Amino acid sequence: MYFDVFISGFGGQGILLAGQLLAEAAMEKGLNVTFFPSYGVEMRGGTARCTVVISDEEIGSPIVDSPLCVIAMNQPSLLRFQKVVAEGGLLLVNSSPNVPGTLPFALWARRSSRERLDRWKAASTAWLRV
Repeated sequence: MYFDVFISGFGGQGILLAGQLLAEAAMEKGLNVTFFPSYGVEMRGGTARCTVVISDEEIGSPIVDSPLCVIAMNQPSLLRFQKVVAEGGLLLVNSSPNVPGTLPFALWARRSSRERLDRWKAASTAWLRV
């Protein structure tokens, strides 16, 4: 079993929290995990991104070129990473941006978290159940 994901958006959206929760859940199941956070120097509103790799075998590197899943929590993240999703991969998007071209598979987190949890701020963690 192997799974990798990019989670990307603005600081303050819970990007690193979502990645950390995913990584800790996989560790609880006895899987091997890498969690590789990256963020700007700003307190809020800067760029935040993390890569999580989960495997039942040893993980050689936390670096991923074409992730199986991208969670894009803002338009800049969507534009940057929609082209690197692995073929047949999963693209999860925070809101309903006007996206040119065909996406592998897109869902809208903000609407989902608002409908199911009555909280739009839970959007970054709404995808963890997918």
